[in-house]
Amino acid sequence: MVALVHNLKQQTDHGILDEIQKVHCYSLFVEHRGRWILGSKSASKREARESAILAFKRSRLPVEIRLDDGTVVFGLRAGYPDVVNDLTE
Repeated sequence: MVALVHNLKQQTDHGILDEIQKVHCYSLFVEHRGRWILGSKSASKREARESAILAFKRSRLPVEIRLDDGTVVFGLRAGYPDVVNDLTE
């Protein structure tokens, strides 16, 4: 994954890494035993969707992609095609 960050405010390595992490806006969550566990974060819609599909195919556990505010924009569950699919290009 490549993160492009313009107009960095921080000049130290630690500060720049913090700013780059804030750019990630799509979080992959997997439901396991009734708890939602954070799997990964991604900056692109495509990468987030591909990660969710791959995680679902491997585990068959429910998966969701959420924005930073917690809004679910994509989800998969066994027996249902796309529970939520707001990640269309």
